Amino acid sequence: MRFLTLLLLALATTATAAETKTRFPTSLENGDSIYVSSTKRYSVPVPTGWRNVPGENMGLRENVMFHPTPVQGFACNIVFIEEALSAKMKLSEMTDSSISFMEKNMASFKVTERKEIKNANGVSMERVKYRARILANGVNSKNVIYIVPLADNRLLTITVSGIEPTPDGQADEADTAIAKISLTK
Repeated sequence: MRFLTLLLLALATTATAAETKTRFPTSLENGDSIYVSSTKRYSVPVPTGWRNVPGENMGLRENVMFHPTPVQGFACNIVFIEEALSAKMKLSEMTDSSISFMEKNMASFKVTERKEIKNANGVSMERVKYRARILANGVNSKNVIYIVPLADNRLLTITVSGIEPTPDGQADEADTAIAKISLTK
């Protein structure tokens, strides 16, 4: 499936781009700010203090959010990938397919939590926490993906990436923002 390839691409791109201490240009840095996707299908609050970097600076369509405090040169980040599905799928099928793909293509891949959630805005999604070795230097990563079905047979995958030493609180900040996602179409 196409979305699985994009998911892996997002992880690889995120890891490469975020392994720096360079301060990226910002557009919004206020926790009260809302990022609205380029397709206007969803919006999500920008976590307080996080850098909201235009996607074109990263070779992506959607913005990327970076935690302000890198750990060992790696900034915890949030990446949004939206795409069309080739066939109608249930949420659990989308997630199963993504997990299967990652098991086959990521070294030391291990799911640590999988949970279907519905936020206060009525948005259903599946959250999968996992660890893997995806960075070129062999550093273990800890990640969370959110699989969110959108209207018109589209899929939104949100990936939160960090490295093993990244404090859990950074991912918790991302989770809090993602839990407030609103679908606009």
